[in-house]
Amino acid sequence: MKSIRLLLLLAVVGLAGCENLTSLFFYPQQSYHYTPDFFGLEWQTIHHQAEDGTELVSWYLPAKGEALGNVLFMHGNAQNISTHISSVKWLPKAGYNVFLLDYREYGHSQGTAVLPEILSDIDSALAWLLSHDEGKPIFLLGQSIGAALTAAYVPQSSYKDQISGVILDACLLGYQEIASDVMSRSWLTWVLQLPTYLLPRAQDPQNHIANISPIPLFMMHSPDDEVIPYEQGKAVYELAKEPKQWLDLAGAHIQTFQFPSVRDELIVFMKSH
Repeated sequence: MKSIRLLLLLAVVGLAGCENLTSLFFYPQQSYHYTPDFFGLEWQTIHHQAEDGTELVSWYLPAKGEALGNVLFMHGNAQNISTHISSVKWLPKAGYNVFLLDYREYGHSQGTAVLPEILSDIDSALAWLLSHDEGKPIFLLGQSIGAALTAAYVPQSSYKDQISGVILDACLLGYQEIASDVMSRSWLTWVLQLPTYLLPRAQDPQNHIANISPIPLFMMHSPDDEVIPYEQGKAVYELAKEPKQWLDLAGAHIQTFQFPSVRDELIVFMKSH
């Protein structure tokens, strides 16, 4: 979760003027580093609109050959879909259509990234995908803060009964918990743990994860993750209800799909649901 320490420090200095503290968790970038053709992928630019009228711009990668299903991808808190595409660029070859959502303020999407408004961006993306899915299963895949957003969104979604599975990679427990953890890592910021208790809890994964059931849930996290503690992801998993599945990862934060064995595990999960 890039630059969260700096952002929280700035928030403490200017707290009275901050309208929504959840904006501190989002670090959007507007320019694209790559487009999918750089990786030899077919793609479409998708223009869609959130319920409040915010204009969003996302990417759609069609499967190579007959599609087995669809994956709606919610990326981490920094940059935009042009960098996070590395996590899902392998899925079209495996037979899955991929919708890469760029939240409001990210990439070419308009608006300001704050909660709970950003959840309606997921809703807009899922609505588009459902209208183009041709009866194929739909899986929601979230990484890092994208996992946290997905965990909160699914139980509140009017489309819940049309979701075939939920995949969460490196999910935080709550916004207060992750902010406090970051502040506690250095004596320079230790005292700033107290203001983190001003952060809202309404969209914390810990408050929603149990209500993802009965949708099948697949969670994973690396013990080597230095951004979101493994213990937080595991705590979220313990709060979830069956059916659920856990996978221990290796490596750094959201380097997940660099490992072919993890890709294989995900495909097995999706094919079984």
